[in-house]
Amino acid sequence: MKRLRRTAFLLRRSAREPADRRRPAAWFAEQRDRGAQAIARFAAERVPWYGKAMASHGFSPADIRSADDLARLPIVQPSYLAAHPEDFLPRGANREDWIELKTSGTSGAPRTIWHDPDP
Repeated sequence: MKRLRRTAFLLRRSAREPADRRRPAAWFAEQRDRGAQAIARFAAERVPWYGKAMASHGFSPADIRSADDLARLPIVQPSYLAAHPEDFLPRGANREDWIELKTSGTSGAPRTIWHDPDP
């Protein structure tokens, strides 16, 4: 069942229509920044590592006004990610509903990344 869900996810992703090229660049920038703001709010409220990281660096999701502001977040250390994968799952997430993706390990060790197929 998990393999079928992963395949369906990848097919949906590859079949998406390309972006409308007639829209002005400012429209795409606005969409990008709105997405960054929404992701920052979600991460701070529901994902333990990001909530702690923002608090310890003295800023809140309201301080994320553009995608460029995401650079204020600290870099996740690979060793921490490998040792504490649960800190990167949203509170209340059920792993059975998520797709487990594994990295190749070219950076030193393979890692598991959990993907929500129904964002």
